[in-house]
Amino acid sequence: MKFSTEGPHGAQLIAILRGVCPGLVLEVAGVLICAGFSTIEVLLNSPEALKGIALLARRWGHAISVAAGTVLTPEQVNAVADAGADLVLSPNLNWAFRNCRFSPGISWRFGLGAMPSPAEFNCS
Repeated sequence: MKFSTEGPHGAQLIAILRGVCPGLVLEVAGVLICAGFSTIEVLLNSPEALKGIALLARRWGHAISVAAGTVLTPEQVNAVADAGADLVLSPNLNWAFRNCRFSPGISWRFGLGAMPSPAEFNCS
């Protein structure tokens, strides 16, 4: 049976690693990549998330997009960029992010989750 990582209207699905410890990140990512995922997101509320992002970026960054999820502050933007993430995902529109200096090759998306959740806007 072939697994499809294509969502509605041709959008690519993102594999989300929630609560996966760094010791298992590479093993889980290998399975997901073999299944066809080209973007893997590590949520910042996971154990040692920055370490997991760094491991993923070093091993698979040449082949996939490494995303950091649940990024809530500009300081976290800098930390995930330093760890090697090339995609920053935030559950809300935080205007403070507009002042972040995103390095070339790093993009930021907010509020794109397919799960129903309240819209949040931080205008500080």
